[in-house]
This record gives sequence, structure tokens and C-alpha cells, in this order.
Amino acid sequence: MLPRQPKTSNMARPASLSAALVFSFSVALIWAMADRWINVYDEGIILTGAMRVGAGEAIHRDFTANYGPAQFYLLAGLFEAFGRTMLVGRLLDAGIRGAICATIFSMLVPVVGRVPSWIAAGLSALWLVNVGNAGYPIYGALLAMLGAAWLMSRAMTLPPGPRASPAYAAAGTLTGIAALFRYDLGFFACVAGTAALFVSHAWHWRGDGPIRYAPSPACFAAYLGGSALPVALLLSAYALTDALGGFIHDVIVFPSGHYAA
Repeated sequence: MLPRQPKTSNMARPASLSAALVFSFSVALIWAMADRWINVYDEGIILTGAMRVGAGEAIHRDFTANYGPAQFYLLAGLFEAFGRTMLVGRLLDAGIRGAICATIFSMLVPVVGRVPSWIAAGLSALWLVNVGNAGYPIYGALLAMLGAAWLMSRAMTLPPGPRASPAYAAAGTLTGIAALFRYDLGFFACVAGTAALFVSHAWHWRGDGPIRYAPSPACFAAYLGGSALPVALLLSAYALTDALGGFIHDVIVFPSGHYAA
């Protein structure tokens, strides 16, 4: 008689509940310990940009921005729903950081178990409190990159084919979404993800690594295509709103002439 397969849905339910508890605990801790002072520069840039977006202006076309549009437009939508208050921005920031902790917990549970995962999530929450800088887009980018890494690690356990390609495409899409928060981090995350695919491919064929299945060319294409899709849509939107020239100036021309020096 063949052994009975574990009921993955029943196993996933407690893990999902634990992740929700980690999220709730992390948000409460981050909110309670957050610095009450306003960071006039970075936090002020995000709050002001969100209000300008809510007033009908467009990023790069009507005002200069070093970051991607995701944080501005996400916060602008929340302003429209709940009012333009500092409280809304801080709650969004705490929610993103709490989601980072929950994602770290979910990534670690299958590997090291619940107790070490709880400890890691708690330490992550404390670290996220201490680094401060509320509203900074790096946290949204970090959340998307962690999600992409999680999906890619799961995809590498699947044989190449119809089941694996969507997982790689989803990982790539999250990598592209990271670029919508921070252009530079999304680019470097894509480079790192592509390098991980090459390394896993080499490990498999050499037989000295933990990878059971080698990513196929279709997996590479799915990941890179998923990464390119959000960026292509964003650049198309910039072109349609006459913001493409401003994007090139804000992200390439100005930093290369001033930040490099």
C-alpha cells in the first residue's frame, strides 16, 4: 500500500494563521515603538508627493522624484479614502513593515520550524523599528523582493514545465513591482534573481548543490518576462502622460552628473 500523502491544505492553515499573528504582533510593536518625530526630508518628500499626485499632478512630469511611483500613488489612494493625515502615512508604513516580518516567518517555517521563525520575525520587527525612516519606499521594495525570493525558492522545487513557469513568472512580477517602489533595487533584484537561476542550473548539472531540478530556458524566460512586465507598463504610462523625459532626467541624467561626483 502506498503511504498516504500529507494534507497540505490542513498543514498550510496553521502556518497561515501563525503568519497573520506575526503580522498583527509586528504592526502593533512597530506602531508602539515608532519615532513620533517627522523626518522632514524623506518622509516629507513622500507625503508631499502623494498630495501632489492626489491633486492631479504626475510624477516626473510635474515634480522631481528619486523614487518609483508606487509609494506616492498608494499613499495618495489612502489619502482619498481616509483623509490627508500623518496617521494614514504612518499606518501604511507599519503595515508594510509588518508584512515584511510575516513574509520572513513564512519563508523560514518550512526550513527551520516555528520557534526559530518566530524569533527571526521578532528580531526583524525590532530591527525595522530601530532603522526608522517612516514612509521610505525601500520597505515596499524589500517586501516585494522577499516575496520574489520566496516564490523562486519554491519554484526551484518543481520540475521544469507547466507548473514551474507560472511560479517563476510570479517571482519575476514581484521583482518588477519592487522597481515601482525603487527603480535601482528592482534592477539589482532582477540581476540577483537571474544569477540565482544560472547558479542553480550549474549546481544541478554538476551534482554538488541542493537543487533537484535545473531551470529550463522557459523558466528563465518566464522570470525575465515577469520582471519586465510591470516596468514596461510603467514606461508606457510615462510616455502617454509626457513624463518619460522627466523620468530619464530624474533617474539617469541628474544622478549621473551630481550623485556620481
